[in-house]
Amino acid sequence: MNKYSGICLIIILIFTKTASAQPSHYTTANAHSHNDYEQDLPFYDAYARHFGSIEADIWAVKGSLFVAHDKDDISPGRTFQKLYLNPLVHRIKANGDKAYKNKQSLQLLIDFKSSYSDLMPLLLKSLEPYRKYFDPTLNPDAIRIVISGNMPPPDSLYHYDPMFTFDGRLSSHYTERNLRRVKLVSADVQKLVNWENNDSLSARGKQKLSRIIDRIHSNNQLIRFWGTPNTIKAYQDLMELKVDYIGTDDLSKLECLLSRIDR
Repeated sequence: MNKYSGICLIIILIFTKTASAQPSHYTTANAHSHNDYEQDLPFYDAYARHFGSIEADIWAVKGSLFVAHDKDDISPGRTFQKLYLNPLVHRIKANGDKAYKNKQSLQLLIDFKSSYSDLMPLLLKSLEPYRKYFDPTLNPDAIRIVISGNMPPPDSLYHYDPMFTFDGRLSSHYTERNLRRVKLVSADVQKLVNWENNDSLSARGKQKLSRIIDRIHSNNQLIRFWGTPNTIKAYQDLMELKVDYIGTDDLSKLECLLSRIDR
């Protein structure tokens, strides 16, 4: 047994003790690779596991897009084009203009670190040659681009190119036409409930999050939380709450759990 198989087995054994409480529809299509660029193999690792959402933080530097969490981490070879756009387009072409061969959808969440006024034109320029892969008005199988971080103001979203959707915030107000550009809503879970890394989410915390999730789903939107613990119990709690995308920094741990559910 190799190291990876051993880790999976341990996770599966932990999971089977509480499997009856979990919904059966969760797969890696519900997995979100948080800060994916910090993985040993950005894009490729999450993509090989069929993750449904991949996150990249980008900066505008001298007319180019670079991927990094902090500006001091920017290095010449780590461009958005090289780490994400080129490999993604290559896979789409190989899959007959779809994100995955099995027709699973893919969401690319792009967290703006620089000002949106600098980043939006550069990102549009980068994506324009591949519009048919990212524009839902042209392609029903288009990869969903979600702009997060330093986003444009909530009252201006409808002005932007149809290739772009935006990451909603619980505290923001959207008019009907702007709301149509918000497919995903994200929130810092630590600002909503007290959820320590080694603790289960309290019943009171679950009730609060459940009300928020129900409200988002009633608007026909998807939801994810960031700041959640990277533990099996936390993943299970999120599934019990019916969160759409479960974020993780430990791709293999979440994949092992979800693969057990999907059998």
